[in-house]
Amino acid sequence: MKITKRQLRRIIREEKQRLLKESALDDAGGVDIPVDELIQRIEKIVMLVGKTDNHLNDAASALRDDKMLPTYVDLSFEANGDVQYHLMQLLGDLKGF
Repeated sequence: MKITKRQLRRIIREEKQRLLKESALDDAGGVDIPVDELIQRIEKIVMLVGKTDNHLNDAASALRDDKMLPTYVDLSFEANGDVQYHLMQLLGDLKGF
């Protein structure tokens, strides 16, 4: 049985759509980071967020002791910078930079 060019185009178009749909479900955007490494990196970021939170709590408690407040504020900014750095690294890796 012969097929027409129109039928062939339709079959190709349908197969292409099916393949694109399947690959969109299977592919994480071209990310090539092993799951264990991704989990480890996210856990590190969560730990850094907790560290930042602790420093901010210490800073809030230190409001009564003006001498220690600058130290806790500095530690908070430093820890926050670490969080931002690691999030940007992870984001870059996930985007494939």
